[in-house]
Amino acid sequence: EDEALLQVLEPPEDLQKFRVQGYMGKRFPKWNVEIGSFRRGQLDELGLMHFPMCNNLPQLGQLANLKKLHLCRMPKIRRLGRELGDDTGVLKNLQSFTLEYMENLEEWCTTMLMASASSQHQHKQEGLFMFPSLQELNIYHCPQLTMIPCPPRSINWEVRASSRASQQLLEKD
Repeated sequence: EDEALLQVLEPPEDLQKFRVQGYMGKRFPKWNVEIGSFRRGQLDELGLMHFPMCNNLPQLGQLANLKKLHLCRMPKIRRLGRELGDDTGVLKNLQSFTLEYMENLEEWCTTMLMASASSQHQHKQEGLFMFPSLQELNIYHCPQLTMIPCPPRSINWEVRASSRASQQLLEKD
């Protein structure tokens, strides 16, 4: 029922804030997965909360204007990586990222591989941080979370009830 309802929802291109809470579907509707209208639009704040059946996230890396992202209570999500940034895009304007009550989240790949030309015109892979503009990172109640290869750069950090992430931050200093 939730999937059918969201499938017919056509968000306007000038939408700036979008929050979905209590979604019971296993996958995102086609418009959300493709994120076509959002890609060209003004969406700068996205909240996805309380998705107990959802197995994976859409390609959020395509949201070029996104400044604030909040992911909360998604027990089936175990890894974050390509959906946050890959060859389809990167959240280069993201300033605030919150992970909350993601008890089964084990791994967050904080870098992405980008092909770059070397001086001899050979391509090599470089790991770049997904969120180069990040100013605020909040991690709450994510006890299994490990950030691979390392925590991202951020001006402000707040980590609570997330022992592995806390340990990584202590080791970073």
